[in-house]
Amino acid sequence: MTDKTILAAVEAEYERRRTADREEETRRLRKAVDECPEIAELRAVQQSLVRAAVQAVLHEGDSARVSREMAETRDKIAALLEANGHPRDWLEPVYQCAVCRDTGFTWDPPRVPCACRSLLQRRIALSTVGIQTDGETFVGYRTDIFPDDQVIPGLNVTQRAEMRLVRDRLAAWTAAAPAEGQHTVLLQGPSGLGKTYLLRCIANAFAERGIPCVLTRAYALVEAARKRVFSENDAEWEAFLGADILLIDDLGSEPLFQNITIEHLYELIETRQLAGRTTVVSTNLSQDDLRARYTERIASRLTARSSCLIVSLSGEDVRRRR
Repeated sequence: MTDKTILAAVEAEYERRRTADREEETRRLRKAVDECPEIAELRAVQQSLVRAAVQAVLHEGDSARVSREMAETRDKIAALLEANGHPRDWLEPVYQCAVCRDTGFTWDPPRVPCACRSLLQRRIALSTVGIQTDGETFVGYRTDIFPDDQVIPGLNVTQRAEMRLVRDRLAAWTAAAPAEGQHTVLLQGPSGLGKTYLLRCIANAFAERGIPCVLTRAYALVEAARKRVFSENDAEWEAFLGADILLIDDLGSEPLFQNITIEHLYELIETRQLAGRTTVVSTNLSQDDLRARYTERIASRLTARSSCLIVSLSGEDVRRRR
């Protein structure tokens, strides 16, 4: 998406929200009046008092009296709403963001973008590059698909037992993240061991807790970097940098473009680690392969045990058993 189309989508979303706000206000008023017709009469009084307030200001009238009557009328409506099981402010204007009142900007001078606008831009920018999950969960994670007849050399456990340990370890980490523990996770091992499935389990576990995250492929990161360099469209790249939780699948499968791939990957990892943002990476590459492909600077930031959780998978490709 270009910056122009992202901005257009943002404005369209705010217009949709304002329309939804008005519809909700209308629905509430109709329900309140159906339950208590006296509210309609008091609302009419409110409108006449607003006009009286304007006249009082323009012609130096008794503005204090008008203000007092407005407060009394508001209290009567609030009491009737409460008596019918609604909050006292139920007929006040409805906003999804009370800070900017669904305009995307605050006016506590100067005019500046609201925090909700930045989040919306980030979500829209990433909407075309994320991987869709299909309800994968740690609870539904099946370890019976892994062989249980041979012990993995050097581990003294079968592949099924190892994957059970991996599942439990990642589930425990996800339950504590992002506030606790390591903020960078490296999930590595050969193809066919279910790394992508585990990433989706992590993504859905965060979603169940109401924590937004982005699951994308390494290839999409490079495409976002290329757009930034060649078309000066940095919306997607900035969104990857700023995502609270970023899950990158299949690092090592993306093309290596000179002066783009390695430089941008270093910026991404370094920026996110310095900001304390959570990043989960899956790869088929070993730690030696990471160093050879991406340089020591990048590999060390993905494999430092003081700040990174490294989860290694081993065994045979289960797709060959089907």
